[in-house]
Amino acid sequence: MPSTPQTIHRLICAALATTGVIALSGCGEQIAEQVVERGIEQAGEGGEEVDIDFGDDDEQTVTVTDEDGNTGTAVVGSDELPDGFPEELIPDDATVNQVMTMDQDGQTQQMVMFSSDTPPGDLYDHYVELIPSLGYEVTEENKVDLNGMVQFSVNGVGNGEEIGVMGLPADEKTNGTAMRLLDGPAE
Repeated sequence: MPSTPQTIHRLICAALATTGVIALSGCGEQIAEQVVERGIEQAGEGGEEVDIDFGDDDEQTVTVTDEDGNTGTAVVGSDELPDGFPEELIPDDATVNQVMTMDQDGQTQQMVMFSSDTPPGDLYDHYVELIPSLGYEVTEENKVDLNGMVQFSVNGVGNGEEIGVMGLPADEKTNGTAMRLLDGPAE
């Protein structure tokens, strides 16, 4: 049975999680690659090939190809924003923790994980105003306040792409993820 795009995406995420844990533990590249490949074989539907490149500056590239030649690639580890990523989506006071770019089935998904000193409720209000000002139509606004613990997501579409930001409370700060999804490669 051929792998689905969701299967390839799931396998890439599993591989990235595994390589991150192994990199933190100080294991060598060859051991990490063997562990991840074994994990992919167990998690997959069979026939998937995995290629991992640890690169420079703790950057990791994981490529999963199924038996039909469908490929998904993810690059993780940089703190530099991906090409074309709307930098306005990252708060001025934020620290970029992780950047991921994934290419699969003719689409590119970019994600930037960040920490901000701004409380989630304030960031929610900021994004509700910001996203339309960048030329996107807001397609979703969600804000949940559970006894002062605010979680939010704001999504938009326009300029031939989709964007979104979500945030979770973290000790009066925000742990957030900003995303960009576009057809084709990033510009």
